[in-house]
Formats: sequence, structure tokens, C-alpha cells
Amino acid sequence: MTADYEFTFGRNRKLQLATCFAVDKNRKLMLSQEYKDKEQELEGQVNVVALDIKNDLVEQLDEMDTKPDIIISKLHKALGSRGDPMHDACLGNYDEMMRSKYKDEFNKLNLIPLACERVLVDRYNMVAFLKRLAAVVRVVNNNGCGCESPKWTCCKKGEQLPSADLPPFPIVVKPKSTAVKQMGVVFNKDGLRAFTEAAPCDEFSLEQYVPHSGVVYKIYVIAQHIFVGGRPSLPDLESTDTDTLKAYAEEIKGSYVEYETSEKCNAYITFFSDVITNRAGRVECKRLVEHMKEESSDLDFNTVNIFKLAMELEWNVELFGFDVLVDKNTKTHYVVDANVLPGFKGVDKYLFHMNKLFIRHGIRHGLKLDIAQLNRNDHALKSYCIGKLDAWKANNVQPDELVVRRLVDSRIFQVKFNKGVRKDMELRKALVTFYNWEKPRRIIHDEINFIGNVAKGLFRAGLGPVQYHDINASYYGCERYLGRIEQWVSGMTLLKALNKKNTDSTAMFRCLGDIIARFHNVIKDKDFKDTIVDYHFQKLEGVPLCFTLLEVWRRCALISAERSELKHSDVWSGFYSEFIKRKDIEEVKKVVLGRLKSRFSTQIVFSHFDVNLSNAIVNDNENPTLVTLIDIEWCGPSLAVYDFAKLISSLEIQIQRKEVNLTLDEVPHLLRTVVTAYLDRMGVFCDGMPEAEKEQHINDFVDDCNAFVPIACILNVYSNLIHASFDGQLENITTNTALGKRGDDFNWIRHASDHFNAFKKYYERLEN
Repeated sequence: MTADYEFTFGRNRKLQLATCFAVDKNRKLMLSQEYKDKEQELEGQVNVVALDIKNDLVEQLDEMDTKPDIIISKLHKALGSRGDPMHDACLGNYDEMMRSKYKDEFNKLNLIPLACERVLVDRYNMVAFLKRLAAVVRVVNNNGCGCESPKWTCCKKGEQLPSADLPPFPIVVKPKSTAVKQMGVVFNKDGLRAFTEAAPCDEFSLEQYVPHSGVVYKIYVIAQHIFVGGRPSLPDLESTDTDTLKAYAEEIKGSYVEYETSEKCNAYITFFSDVITNRAGRVECKRLVEHMKEESSDLDFNTVNIFKLAMELEWNVELFGFDVLVDKNTKTHYVVDANVLPGFKGVDKYLFHMNKLFIRHGIRHGLKLDIAQLNRNDHALKSYCIGKLDAWKANNVQPDELVVRRLVDSRIFQVKFNKGVRKDMELRKALVTFYNWEKPRRIIHDEINFIGNVAKGLFRAGLGPVQYHDINASYYGCERYLGRIEQWVSGMTLLKALNKKNTDSTAMFRCLGDIIARFHNVIKDKDFKDTIVDYHFQKLEGVPLCFTLLEVWRRCALISAERSELKHSDVWSGFYSEFIKRKDIEEVKKVVLGRLKSRFSTQIVFSHFDVNLSNAIVNDNENPTLVTLIDIEWCGPSLAVYDFAKLISSLEIQIQRKEVNLTLDEVPHLLRTVVTAYLDRMGVFCDGMPEAEKEQHINDFVDDCNAFVPIACILNVYSNLIHASFDGQLENITTNTALGKRGDDFNWIRHASDHFNAFKKYYERLEN
């Protein structure tokens, strides 16, 4: 009998993209013709099927060659016309049929959440949403320019509101439904009454008029790409006399409408928002980075980036846009509109970027389905490993000789021989790791191939497993890296080794210092530096990874915390308020960097970035020696001192939790041990160096490690809050959360709190 290797990853066909739009007017968005025109230019193969929402969707989906890999919808018109029998039928038809056919999977297939469209089509809800996001941006953009949503209120046709309830005149009057484009500018209460009585709708949003030099910045987002175009908007009003208002109406291609009143101004302006912005024809949109180079731009780079990130995290959406007005006097940024799946007018090669997004989502969903098959079928996973590992294949290993163990999120597996089977085989265990598509690292260029390339580079440097194979597959015409199969590193974690009786902890930490040095030193290998450091980390532009992630994770963590129950929880409100007070991270960096003394602690090395007792593997024998560091997902070019600061904070937390058989009094000695071994391996102690000079190098480096702990801790506070958000732990926070009782789930909030306490301890030492 021979092993069965028939399981294969991938989709050797075109990606099936189903589009669903509310009315024929939006057929231009269905992408079919654009794909036909530009098929040769696009990476990957996509087949677009336009569904007719007025007919049976299930029947149309069943007629597709294969079920859709992705669904995008644009139901703005239907949602904005509730009460219209045709549109109501379309909306109910779509929601009900899609969920009946795909059930929970529909949320994974659909790139445009219907819940998001429901909010953005209703101007009352949209303004409240933008107001909340603007408040988040102000917290995150500490000491940056202001971000607001215009002052506003709502009214109905014929309703007379007290002056105190109104924004200051002039007021921009917008219909409640964002599907209706007719708007007005009114200058007094009589004008407001006259406009609303004549308007073709019954409910309105009354918004503050912002003087913004007649330019609205249209921001378009396609995944990580941000594009900006300045377009004509309402010009600034210098006067309300008749001639000025008539000229104003003519300039915006609107109408000057008079009415009877005792007020000095007896007219209002009516216009169509889409006509105003299209007055200049096609306006080229540039990438945000390029746009910021223009001297005429008033946009604030950080404000736009943070708002983009906040909206992306709020709805888990990657195709959207928003409009920004910049107050010409205060430079405050007012976000006045938002939309999902906009037209991307003026964005060059927008289809190319959308196509890459579609392919990425298709691969992510396809890989999930493939891994789900392996989860349901141990035989398939065992057979696949046999087919990939030469030693097993050459020796005709059979699936029934192996056993599968699931390790992490059904994404990491151990495949090994049953006890007593094939004792002569050197390769007895394999580790199968699939790329985590759910948490992309966008600071890394070519992030998909990053882990595979690093693993191969470490293997060449003698720091990885002896046997290694990539898992690659073709999805929609593109060859993609999916993960790796490698020889299991035999041994136990350093944490487990330290908890054994009679373990020599000093010897262990001496080995740890040696392996950290070997890891750091791979950056000196020219091939490794060229193919991994310079290639994958080109976006860092020379900034150490620890400082880049400090800002990236700070933003994500604060946005996640601000929109959660964390700050309102009785259990966590104290931690949250203190955490927010420390958000001025630049001051923390200044204090920490001002204390560093050793030139060796600040050199750029290839940092592991998560050195702790669980990520160091030692030989399993009576006198364990260190073998290697595992879990390389966050490695990169950073300051040498970071790995030691991370080790100190993790070690102290594990001691306080009584997870390791050590005491806090032992930490200084162990730190000195690991530093001494590290500096020795790095070649700092040259032949003939006086002992006093050696001691000075060690003392300076140890002091730097302690000084840098606040940076490592606050980075981990941010990281843990992001993990907590992904795992839904920022909601329903109770006393049990504080005590760490989450069943089998790791308590990320408790972990964040422990790191914050360590941060305070070490930072107060520096401040004093």
C-alpha cells in the first residue's frame, strides 16, 4: 500500500466575483466591461458575474460555473429609497436570499457590509457616526490638528426650531437620505422654512457652514492605498447681498430662489452636490504621500491616515471614501461625508488595485476552506506531509503510522509518528504552519512571502530546522506562498526547563545570550540583508522596527479601545485612563533614548522581537543547552537592546504569575549573564581587553536594557489590546475578565495590564 497524496491546495481557475447593485444606473460599477477591456494588464484572473437584484438571486447563483469567491454589492439607492415598493423588494430579496444560501459564510464572502451601508445612507446616522470617529481621531492624533464633524441638527418639513437649536447661519441644508443630491444654503429661519417646504423630501440635516476656500478633498481608500483629489466645493461667502448671491448661484450651477420675508436677505441658494464637485471635470487623484508634497495642500497626513484606519477597523471594509473640508482659518479638518465602494473618480489604475484586493480576499477565503478540509480529514494532512517530506516519501511512510495534533487556531499542526513506530527515522515530527491571512503586516513589502523567506534565510544561517519546505499553490492564476512544513525542533521550552529540578538557570541564560547574538548577526550576511532586510523592510526607510510599530500599534490600539467598552468598565476604567495619559509616546521615547549609553545596544540588528521563555527551545536532557528561537513572525531590523528589554518584562510578568520557578531578586543576575554571553559572541570583548573595560561594556548594556523596558512594555500594551479587539475581548468586560477567567482563551487585557504595570515601574525609575 502506498500513501495517498491526492490533496492539493489552490484554485486553478478564474476567481468568481459576483456583483449586486440596486438599479441599472449603477451598472457602470459592475466591472464586467472594465475587466474585459483591461484583462491583460491585471494580475490574476477574475470572472465578473453581474446579478440582477430584481430576479431570483439563488437561481442566478446556481447558474454560475462555480459558487462566487467574492461578492460585492452597492445597495445605496435601494436603502435610500425605503418606502418605494420596488426598492424595498430588492433589499429584502438580497438580504434574505444571500443569507439563506450562504448562511454565516455570507459575511466572509461579502466585501461591503450591509450594516455599513445602512448607517451611511441615512444622513442622521452618518453624521453621528462621523462625529464619533472624529472624536477617536482627536484622541489618537495627540497634539495634531483638530478633526471634527460640523455642528448639526435635524428638522422636518415645516418644523420651526428655536434659534438656540440651530447651527449659526449660513446653514447648509441636506436631505436625510444621502441618495438625494439636492441641497441648499440658507441665511435665516425664513429661508430655512422656504427651502424645506419646496424641497422634494420631508426630513433634513442642518449643518454648519465651514469656510474652506471652495475645495473639498475627496479621499479614496483601496486596501492600504489612500488617494486624494481636491475638487470644487461651495465657495466661501463674502456677502449676502443680491448680486453676490446670484453670482454665487451661477458659479455653482445652482439656483437663486427668492421668497417673501421681512428679513434683509430674502433668498436661498439651491444646488446639486454631484454637479458642484463635477464642475472641473475629471480631477486626477494622487497617492496621499504624493499629494502632501504639494505646497497648496492643507491636508494633515496623520489626520487622514488615522481616520482611514478608524473607519476600516469599525466596519472591516477596505473599499470606501470620505470627504474632508479644511477650515481656512483654524485648519481644523471637518469630515462631511463617507461612502462605501465609491466611483474612484480620478484614481489612475483603480481597477488594478481593486483586482489585487479581490485576489487577496479570494485566496484568504479559499485557504480557509482548504485548511477546513485538512481539519476534517487527518488522512489528507498526513498524506500531504508525506508527499512533501523527502525522508518520509522515500521510506514509504503510511498515513496510519502518523498522528496529527492541532496547535494554534487550526492554522498550526504537528504531524508525528505514533509511539514505537519507525524508531530509526531521524525526522520523527513535522511542524505545519499556514500564513495568517487575518492579520496582515502592511509595513512589510511582499508580506505574503516574508515568513517563508526569513525561515529559509535562518535555515541557511544554521538557525532553523534541518528540513524545510514551502507550501505554495496557484490561486486564480497566481502562485502564492501559503505556509511551510519543517522539521520539528526537538526539546522543551526554556520555561519548562527552568521549572525542572536542579536546572542550571545561569547556564541556560548564557546559552540564551549566545543564540540571541547569532540571530542578531544574520543581518551581517550580505545575501540575507539584500533579500530579506532591504527587500521586505524597505517601507521602514531606516527607522528601527520597534519605533515604527510603536506608532502603528498605538493607533490601532487606541482606536480599538476608544470604540469599545474598555473605558466604561468599572474593572478597567483606571487602567484605561492611565493608559491614555501615557499616549504622548514621543516624550517617553525622548526620556528613554536620553538614558542609553552603549553603542552596542543601539546598533541595528535582525531582532527576533519576541524573546521570552516560551520562544526559546532547549535540548531535552539532564543538562539542557539552548537550541534555537522559535516564532519568527515579528522579526525584523531593530535596536539590539529591544530583545533584552522584552525578555526582562516577560520574565518579570511570568515570575509574578508564578509561572516560572524563579524570583524577582534573580532577574538582575540573569540579565547580566545573558548580556555577557551576548557581547562575547558579538565580538565586543577583543583579545587583551582589560577586565575593567569589559565590566564597563556589560554595565552600560545592562543599564540600557533596563532603560528600554518602558518601550518594550508599551509596545506590548498596544499589541495585546489589538489582539483583545480581534478576539472580541474588549466587549462585555466583567470582574471575571480582570481575574483572567476566560475559559480556554488567553486573556489579552490582563496581559496588557501586566505590561502596563511593568511600564510604570521602569518608567518611574527613569523619571526619578
